[in-house]
Amino acid sequence: ENSDVPVVWGGVHPTLLPEQTLKNENIDFVVVGEGEVTLYNLVKTLEKDGNLKNVKGIGYKENGKIRINERAPLVDLNSLPPVPYHLVDVKRYIQRRYEKDILPIESSRGCPMRCTFCYQEGYWRRTWRAMRAERVLNEIKKLVDDYNVDHIFFFDDNFFVDRKRVFDIAKGIIDEKLDITWGVQTRVDAIDRLNHREFDFLLKSGYYELRIGVESGSQRILNMIKKDITIPQVIRVNRRLAKVDAHPTYNFMCGFPTETIEDLKKTSHLALKLIDENPKARITHITVYTPYPGSVLFEEVCKLGFRPPETLEGWATFEMDTPHMAWVPHENLKYI
Repeated sequence: ENSDVPVVWGGVHPTLLPEQTLKNENIDFVVVGEGEVTLYNLVKTLEKDGNLKNVKGIGYKENGKIRINERAPLVDLNSLPPVPYHLVDVKRYIQRRYEKDILPIESSRGCPMRCTFCYQEGYWRRTWRAMRAERVLNEIKKLVDDYNVDHIFFFDDNFFVDRKRVFDIAKGIIDEKLDITWGVQTRVDAIDRLNHREFDFLLKSGYYELRIGVESGSQRILNMIKKDITIPQVIRVNRRLAKVDAHPTYNFMCGFPTETIEDLKKTSHLALKLIDENPKARITHITVYTPYPGSVLFEEVCKLGFRPPETLEGWATFEMDTPHMAWVPHENLKYI
């Protein structure tokens, strides 16, 4: 309201709802999808007073009308320059867990899986791309040398898509004698597929922290949301992790459409079982399913009576973790 500087919004929300975002009078542009190349091209075009129609991956306003350009191609992550850590005070971003100094890095983007609740469908469109193992190792070494971190967390949506790359990174950590541990966001089936030799090799390289999305203790719900894992897999992997120096954190959700009290009880019982059988296991607070625009399940809950916010301001006050949605039966609320 107090500036003539162009305001550009990017990220997941403007990508999923570009027109609605641009309806806000204070927002001039949105970047749809990745920002590294698109934002650069937008800035150069504005600098030269060029034609905005030629900038792929943006939305803007023209004579009072909203225009959304063709989406830009996905970025080759290996073509990007190194992350310019020197531009920020990195120490402010170092986390402390497990008595370790931790920095997160991104080594891949996207996920090829088909979970119906996930934003991936609308944002990455089930694609997956990754940096080469050599580049990932160079970044790890820089963080260790410059900032003395001793734990690296890969916040990739699905780290284990390319198994060869995973083992190349692990081998590099061992060969370079990097005195670190590392953690990932991963799937229970990816761990379940590791044979004993492979699993031991990852542990030797410092594989230590795992964040695993289980989502539900009900196989019916898991099938409904197309999670493509089984309850026996979850129990088997947890028992395997209990025998080694690895620390899993399991994520659960409730409030799915068609979910029953019995399904909810299965979720709470499974969460307690995992903790009981593995003292090192942690459970995040059990979150309430939130419908993301662009996801398959979003369309289903709209048919069941969900009315999503119609403005950007409406999303700003949307209670993301409260079971008030129209599809949740009243008798389920107290149990949730």
